[in-house]
Amino acid sequence: MGLRERKRRETYLRIEDEATRLFLEKSYDEVTLEEICEAAVVSRRTFFNYFQSKDHVAVGTVPPSLTDEDYEKIATFTVPEGMSMTGAILSIMAQRHIDHAEAMGIQSINPELSALISQRRIEILRRNPTLGLSKLNSFEKIRARLADALLRNFEAHPEHRSLPDSPPQEEARISVVAIIVSLWTSSTLVPERPEAHLTRDTVQSTVDKLYTIYSSMTDDKLFPAAPTDH
Repeated sequence: MGLRERKRRETYLRIEDEATRLFLEKSYDEVTLEEICEAAVVSRRTFFNYFQSKDHVAVGTVPPSLTDEDYEKIATFTVPEGMSMTGAILSIMAQRHIDHAEAMGIQSINPELSALISQRRIEILRRNPTLGLSKLNSFEKIRARLADALLRNFEAHPEHRSLPDSPPQEEARISVVAIIVSLWTSSTLVPERPEAHLTRDTVQSTVDKLYTIYSSMTDDKLFPAAPTDH
């Protein structure tokens, strides 16, 4: 690892360390961006080179944005044998998120501090449960364009569809919801795991559990018929 890259990763970790410490010493709402920058000895400009917002540094890594090229690839994507379209796109997006987290190299600098920051985030989210929505909002930003790309794919490749009896627009929207829920749920579980960042195992385990829960719901009568009077 070069000196420049090491300094970049050290700065990232220092901002996280000081921010999460302040959020617990005071309260999330009381801490200002200026206080975080002063404690981490960085400028506002440097802060925004690493984090999108105060919410971002509080909850951790959010997924990188998809590019125009990414959406075009999804629209023309050929599903690998043995996979569904939704599963394939989830795999691609999860890997992008994982690569982004690993690229920050947090653990390679100071594993003990990373673990401490992870534990702090559990408490921060416990005290401020609405912060979890900030991750969901980051996924929501890609929803419309991803649904459009999937719709184009379904129209060009009907064999990619899992719900052939439903309109393709509806399947595209449902598929996007499934992808976003899986990624968001996986990412919210990260602070509770020792890795301190998203992994393939976390995503796969989350999808398996969601599948089990949804499967059990299909066996229920969600809206049982009202009893009739005799």
